[in-house]
Amino acid sequence: MKNIKGNIYPFCGTQNGSINLDPLDKMETELAKNHVPHRVDGFLYNHQPSYNERAASNAWLKVTQLFASTLVK
Repeated sequence: MKNIKGNIYPFCGTQNGSINLDPLDKMETELAKNHVPHRVDGFLYNHQPSYNERAASNAWLKVTQLFASTLVK
């Protein structure tokens, strides 16, 4: 993980109940331990019963903020 040079944003639907959070918790712990910029949340897949439009809108906002702050213009 020490070779990671970018932001890691796995949008995994941490609130939808269908995701096993143990691996995500471990990943987040390792990312934090290695000072890798990250955020673990959100869910963008709208073809699942647990889809949450408000959470997806929030996730898309975070994606566009990440792109705006890190991509070369």
